[in-house]
Amino acid sequence: MQQRDLIKDQIDQLGKVFGKGIARILGLDNNEEVFKVLEEVEKELSTELNIDLKKWLNLDQETYEQALKDRLNNQEEPLELLGNLLFEMGKSCGREGMLKKQYLEKALWTYNYLHQQSSTFSMGRLTIINAIQKEIDE
Repeated sequence: MQQRDLIKDQIDQLGKVFGKGIARILGLDNNEEVFKVLEEVEKELSTELNIDLKKWLNLDQETYEQALKDRLNNQEEPLELLGNLLFEMGKSCGREGMLKKQYLEKALWTYNYLHQQSSTFSMGRLTIINAIQKEIDE
């Protein structure tokens, strides 16, 4: 019982940090703030959740999925929030560039991983996967 409470607390903490990051990115008023906020979100993930996002962005797909499994325990809510955060970070980077591609690619991998691991089918997830793919293709 106590172990379950610890896992729930960890999931709640993940959700709060990812949600806070999404809110900060969505609240940007101009492009000058984008990279500063992206750095702040990465720093917060590192200090609050011990997730080195810069390192994660450079992982191959198999290693990235293993990191998701190890760190997020296949919990759907944190995985969705991470996917959303990465998607928003990618969209905020502007029209092109390697950083944008890395964020969007990891968002896509996160959602595909979640889709494969989930015991339930979600049209919402498929819609987001399609939106991420469309953003990558543009």
